[in-house]
Amino acid sequence: VRVDWGFSTNNDILVLGNGTNATQQLDGTTLSAITGAPAAKYFATIYGQTFAAGSAAFPNTVYYCVQYDPTAWASTGSGSFLVGPEGGPITGLAIHKTDLLIFKRSSIYILRGADVVAGQLDLMELNVGCVWPRTLAQYDSQIYFVSTWGVHTLTDSLNLISDPIKTDLELDPTMAKTCGFLTGYDYGLSILDPAGTKTNFFVYDKAFSHW
Repeated sequence: VRVDWGFSTNNDILVLGNGTNATQQLDGTTLSAITGAPAAKYFATIYGQTFAAGSAAFPNTVYYCVQYDPTAWASTGSGSFLVGPEGGPITGLAIHKTDLLIFKRSSIYILRGADVVAGQLDLMELNVGCVWPRTLAQYDSQIYFVSTWGVHTLTDSLNLISDPIKTDLELDPTMAKTCGFLTGYDYGLSILDPAGTKTNFFVYDKAFSHW
C-alpha cells in the first residue's frame, strides 16, 4: 500500500509525515518521531515557523510549531487554528511571497503575512482548490496545481492553463494517480490512464506559456 508523505525543512531539520503515523524529524543522521507533533502530511515553512495540516483525524486544522524549533509543537508559541468550513478538507500548503496559502478541495485560504498572532485569515478563492495534492508544485512565487476545472497557475492572479490538454485530463475521472513536478523552470504532469496501462506525460513551458 502506497502512503503519501509531505515534508519541509526548518533550522536544518527535515520534518515529514503521512497524516496518520507520528510526524518524524531527520537531523541529517537520525530519524525519530517528534513528541507532541500532529500527525500531518502537508508542511510549509516561513519566517522560521513550520505549518502542518492534513491530519486524518482533524482535516480542517492547521498546526504551527514554535518559531525556529520544528521539534516543539506543544510549547508556548505553538498552536493551531481551524480553516473553513468552505471547500472540504485541507489538501495542501504553500508559501506565496510573504503569505501562507491553505488549499482545500474547492477553495483557497490565505494567512496574510503568515503571522498566526497578528495575521489575517481570508477566503481567497471559492469553487477553485487543489483536488489532487500530488499535483501541487511551486517555483519561486509561481504555484501550480490541479482543480476540478483543470491545471492552474497562481502568481499575482489565478489562471487556468490546461485547455490544450483538457481531453487528456479527463482520461481519469478520479485523477488518483496523477502527479505534478518541476522540470527546471517548467511544470510536468503525469497521468495514469483508467486502465492502468499507460502514463501520459505533459510539460508546461513557462517561458512560452504552452504545453
